[in-house]
Amino acid sequence: MQRITSCTFQGLGLQKLLRVHRFVSAAAYSPFNDKIYRNFINITAVVRGTKHYMVADRAINLRGGEATVIPPGKQLSTGGQIDGKGIHIMMGIYPPGVHRMCADAAVLLKGLDYDSLSHISDGRVIVGIIERVFAIHSSKSPVVIKKVLVVNAVREMLAHLAELSTCAPIMNSSNELGSALDYIQANIGKKTTARELADELNVSPQTLHRKFMHAFGMPPNEYILRIKIEKAKKMLAQRSVSILSCAYRLGFSSAQYFATVFKRYTMQSPKAYRRNG
Repeated sequence: MQRITSCTFQGLGLQKLLRVHRFVSAAAYSPFNDKIYRNFINITAVVRGTKHYMVADRAINLRGGEATVIPPGKQLSTGGQIDGKGIHIMMGIYPPGVHRMCADAAVLLKGLDYDSLSHISDGRVIVGIIERVFAIHSSKSPVVIKKVLVVNAVREMLAHLAELSTCAPIMNSSNELGSALDYIQANIGKKTTARELADELNVSPQTLHRKFMHAFGMPPNEYILRIKIEKAKKMLAQRSVSILSCAYRLGFSSAQYFATVFKRYTMQSPKAYRRNG
């Protein structure tokens, strides 16, 4: 069961600036399939537990104290992962609303590097700002004061993210990791193993494993399978592509093995996914 606490700030006239949510899960809950937040920058931080996202073809696995920033218009799912009990909080910022409320917003927004912000290993500042916004919302301060404090918190959040964009290491800045992702995409139709990938990049399997665990929270073989399943979901949406053809085009040795892996990550068989889609 998941309990959600939301603040829309309609009473402050800031409903077109931001919204914040707290998600408290007492037990594991089912994954969700593709969502698109067209107008909001999604800033999510994990207070306790884990949170899994698949953003386009990139897997993002967060643990307690970590955060991610997802730009508007990105296709978002849990990648078939089941999140266990825990707490995560989210701030959604609406860029046009920020421009109206914060004079320096254009500079701050322009400075955001979403690649470097996709996996923030130390999200304590982000957690602190979002929790402060919750406290402001529930306080008994006059509306005019609450409005100023919330706008200042949004400005502080954007300034912090802009600072992280300039000084935090970009996830794909490693030549080996960037080349690995390129190789996986270029060979999506083949059966690529972690050892083959390491050999191709001239690094040890241990080094490759460590880099993937640090960047994605999962080993190379699992990352490859997740990318294949995300591709499969798009292919299954095309009725002209048979399930057998989908399996072979993604490098699976048989339709049965493809169905087993697909169900592991989506909790549905390919046939059921196509029917329900």
